[in-house]
This record gives sequence, C-alpha cells and structure tokens, in this order.
Amino acid sequence: LLCHLDYPVPSVTRFEARVLVLEVSIPLLRGQAVTLHAHSAREAGHLSALVAQLNPRTGEVLKARPRCLLKGQSALVEVTLVRGMCLEEYADFKSIGRVALRDGGKTLAVGVVTQLLA
Repeated sequence: LLCHLDYPVPSVTRFEARVLVLEVSIPLLRGQAVTLHAHSAREAGHLSALVAQLNPRTGEVLKARPRCLLKGQSALVEVTLVRGMCLEEYADFKSIGRVALRDGGKTLAVGVVTQLLA
C-alpha cells in the first residue's frame, strides 16, 4: 500500500471489528479460521475472540463474550492475522477500514475496524 511518508498506514496482525454475520450454515466460533478481505488485500487469520454481541440498530452491548454468533447477529470480534496487513480504523479512514470475513468461497461477515491492537 502506497502512502505519504509523514502519515504511514499501520501494519497490524490483530484488530477489533464490528461485524454483521451474514447467511452462515454453522455458527461463528472463537478460533475459527477465516480469510480477511480488506480493500484489495487478502490474508488468512482466525477469530481470536468474540468480544460482545451488539444490538444491530443501537450498537449497545447485549451480551459480553458470547459463545457463538448466528445469522443476522451483530458483534464485536477480535481477529488475528497470519501476516501483517495495512488497516486503519473506520472512523479515521473509511475505505481502508472496511473488512469482509470469508471462508470456503462464502462471505461469513462484513464490518468495520473499530480498534487496531497490534
């Protein structure tokens, strides 16, 4: 990713995202392998934590640390990548802050980066 020398885009391996779970045949679980698609990049990783289940309309926390995520649910998740990827928080830079979680050719969830962790 090309960027200005004075304003470098951070390369992260862990981040937190607010996602909406799409049509999934099995629930999303902690430790599940996913492929992250962001802007034009693609990287392997896994869901390292399900932080909270959110109300899709208001964004308020319904349940902390849910065991799984089902179709139509909104949640905060922590994703860990195998290699670093250039990402920004959605609030700072919208186009680099959008992500999609895919597995086996199907989109599991879409969302936005809320926090860069490492």
